[in-house]
Amino acid sequence: MVLTGILVLSAQVYSRAKTACPEDGTPWEDLLDRYELICRQCLDLQKRKDAGEDIPSRKLLVLVDELEQLREELRGVTDKMPPAARRRFEAIRRMYASGKYYNTRPLEAASIPLPVTCSAPSTPPAILPQRPGTPVPENRYPSFLAVSASAVAPEWAYGAMVSHWSRKWGWYTAFRSNYSFHRTAYDALSDGTAGTTRIWASGRSATDRLFVTAGPTFRLREHWGVFGGLGYGFRRLCWEDSERNWMRIADASSSGLSVEAGISWIHPRFTLSAGWISLPLSYHALALSVGYAF
Repeated sequence: MVLTGILVLSAQVYSRAKTACPEDGTPWEDLLDRYELICRQCLDLQKRKDAGEDIPSRKLLVLVDELEQLREELRGVTDKMPPAARRRFEAIRRMYASGKYYNTRPLEAASIPLPVTCSAPSTPPAILPQRPGTPVPENRYPSFLAVSASAVAPEWAYGAMVSHWSRKWGWYTAFRSNYSFHRTAYDALSDGTAGTTRIWASGRSATDRLFVTAGPTFRLREHWGVFGGLGYGFRRLCWEDSERNWMRIADASSSGLSVEAGISWIHPRFTLSAGWISLPLSYHALALSVGYAF
């Protein structure tokens, strides 16, 4: 089993690290090859776990613990390392911290393959780039997106959306409005009455719109994700009467719970989204968004 093989290998490296010094003849390149191999195996298992593969967390934690002990031992003898070995040791540490594979060995040693002491058909081999120091291409998952968000049909409203997309779950919040806000003096109906009184309208009208939502995001694939949320919104039709007071047309206005759902195409530099906003059973709108990832 691959995990068992890795743990045996890490124990061997750990025991050699305790006595690693130039005086006892220990080949530094061999020791650092083994150290790099364990780092790569740790990264491999973590990526497979993040991708949804069922790997027992206990085994991964044991391997990481062994790696930490080995790093501590190596750190204690770095003053005895020759300059070239010390530079490679620091390069391996940087590779492990960044999560990106690249060749840490000097140019003259780049053609020598790393030792492999365990393998399994289900474990993808670590791939070294052809040129030393060149990162291996991998999927990039942007952390945050700043988006210009608009409701485009049947009426216009615009604003902004901020979201965070990880490998699976994240979050978003959005604000859209036409920035028209009228203070109304009373309610009326679209048939021209306010209670038992007939209204006299000046002919001026306006529509106020506001939608604020927030909720989770979920990445379906590398470049595709969905989002959905709840919040507050209103769509308010206002008329002006003959005395220049604004009235809310109650049977043509709605407010309260706002619901949003949509899908996003996520690129390492920008994103496009399409969604649907609703004041349930009373108002529905199509929303489009475009923004920058950073």
